[in-house]
Amino acid sequence: MAIGDPNSAARAIDRFDTGMASAKDRLAAFSDRPFCVVKLGDARHLRAFGKDSMFGSVLERLGLRNSWIGGTRFSFLAPVPIERLIEFPDANLVVVGEVPPQAQHGLSRSVLWKALPQVADRRTYHLPEVNAFGGLPAAMRFARLLAHTLNSGPTELA
Repeated sequence: MAIGDPNSAARAIDRFDTGMASAKDRLAAFSDRPFCVVKLGDARHLRAFGKDSMFGSVLERLGLRNSWIGGTRFSFLAPVPIERLIEFPDANLVVVGEVPPQAQHGLSRSVLWKALPQVADRRTYHLPEVNAFGGLPAAMRFARLLAHTLNSGPTELA
C-alpha cells in the first residue's frame, strides 16, 4: 500500500470488508450470548472495553453484542474491579493480551474468580495481544483471532 494512492486504500478496505464478512460467518453460532472483552491488570482489576472501543465496534460489525454498557470515558475502556463481571452472568468473557504472572497466580487462588459464571461454565476465551487503539489491521486481527479462538474452545486462564 502506498501513501496517497486511493486505489491502494480502496483495495485495503475491500480486503477488510471481505475478512470481516468471513469472520462474521464463522462467528454466527456465537451470537446467542453477549461478550465482555477485557484486559486483566491484576487478580482484582480489569479494563472492560465498551461500545465506543475498537473491540466494541468490531463485535457490532460481526453481529455480536458487547455486554459492557457502562461508560468507558475517554480511553474507550473502563478500569473496574473484577467482581463487576458478576453483572454479566450470560456473557462470554474474552481476555485480550498477556495475563501478568502475578495475576494468573492470584486468579488460580481466587474463590471469586472461580465462582464467576463465565469461568465456572467454561465460557472464558484468551486472545493474544491486539492493539486496542489500532486501525483496520488491528480490527481485522481481533476479528480473526476471535473467530479462531471461539471455534477452538474455551481457555482456562488460571
